[in-house]
Amino acid sequence: MNKPADEHVIDDDTTEEQSGPESGMEEEETSMPDPLAELQQRYDELHENYLRLAADLENVRKRSIRDLEIRTKSVVSSFAKDLLEMSDNFERALSNEGSQSQEGLTHLKKALDSILDRQRIASFTSVGEQFDPSRHEAIAYIPSDKEEGIIIDVACRGYCKDDEIIRHAKVIVSKGSQE
Repeated sequence: MNKPADEHVIDDDTTEEQSGPESGMEEEETSMPDPLAELQQRYDELHENYLRLAADLENVRKRSIRDLEIRTKSVVSSFAKDLLEMSDNFERALSNEGSQSQEGLTHLKKALDSILDRQRIASFTSVGEQFDPSRHEAIAYIPSDKEEGIIIDVACRGYCKDDEIIRHAKVIVSKGSQE
């Protein structure tokens, strides 16, 4: 007996669930990624990158401000050191009593002191204080009736700007009495 060609033969081993049209769609649905989930994941990645870059930008901005402040302080301190040498020379000239230009030097010294005051640069006293290496530079260590480590004379005044030392005071320190 010959079977017509348009009849389908079903093997006993094949189940209807495997050969049905619905089984192929289920496989496609599980293997096909969800476009909404992909977009959400991509959004989360981009948002995380944005937050990281925003934080980096803020850190760079803060670092730039801090660096600018440090450079500004350095420039002002350097300028002040130059002015302080001029101030020292005025003081030396004023201490010479025989000078004919005493009045002119006095006016110049007052003008210079005014500039220093406007820049909040002030000298600090040292005579009679305990030697402090963060504020003083010892240029001599001599015996005296003062106890050891006490400053007995100042060769060059020290200056500070806003509680920051610009120039250490050059001082003569007592060794104490030699007995």
